[in-house]
Amino acid sequence: MGEANRRGSFDERKAQAQRDNAGAFKLIERGEAPHYAFIIDRSPKGLQLLGALKKGPDEVRERVGSPAVQLWEASHFPYVVIWGTWGWSGGLTVQALDLQNLLAEGLPAVVARTLEKGGLCTFLPGVDDAVLDQVLGRIAELQPSTGSA
Repeated sequence: MGEANRRGSFDERKAQAQRDNAGAFKLIERGEAPHYAFIIDRSPKGLQLLGALKKGPDEVRERVGSPAVQLWEASHFPYVVIWGTWGWSGGLTVQALDLQNLLAEGLPAVVARTLEKGGLCTFLPGVDDAVLDQVLGRIAELQPSTGSA
């Protein structure tokens, strides 16, 4: 059985993602997920997410227009994580030299910051499909067994 068959058809995966996203947005609206983390790479999918964020609400536009994100855009680093708290300025911007660095250092830094602040974090990866499962798997591994992130 091929990998695509194990994960379901494209339409099935898309429908599941829409259900998952709807649940995440409900948590955000209720204030139960006060933090966000946009994980972006230089793939077309990542650049599409970055472009959409630049046209988003004022708060998001400010975060993605920050000097730290501009530095990433001008750099050779393939990954960046933009972490913040809804309704608050500032946040954390982590550049990663490669996928291994993102998984071993970048994502753990974001989860640590979330645990420090308290509450849930909504992760939105805009990365190439070839690495998406690794990124999602690492996020799942980093989730605490008690408390929240």
